[in-house]
Amino acid sequence: MTHPPSVYLLRLAAAAKKGSADSGTEVCGRLTLKHIYHIAEMKKQDPKYVTQDLKKICTTLIGKAHRLGIEVISKEALDSGQTDHSPAGYAEFLKKRDQYLEEKKKTADEKKQAKMLRL
Repeated sequence: MTHPPSVYLLRLAAAAKKGSADSGTEVCGRLTLKHIYHIAEMKKQDPKYVTQDLKKICTTLIGKAHRLGIEVISKEALDSGQTDHSPAGYAEFLKKRDQYLEEKKKTADEKKQAKMLRL
């Protein structure tokens, strides 16, 4: 028996409803290396990953996280205070993300309506 897909586990851990539309610039969630390690431990039990070491699985998961638009935070960034990953700080980040998505959807709807009126 296998575990859920890596993408699902990454989104679940980052509390992201969906990945970002532009993963190069848009961040839809944040994970620490500890989260990545725990997901890698789980995926190591899958037949596909049994022969791979945890470092390789972690590297693969980090790549998938970046493609989804999930930022992976290092321990140094947490310790230095560059990124606030406390529950309250992360809740604020998710709130701002939801507001951004609503504005983006509203703008897209307005463009669609303007295009329909031109026809």
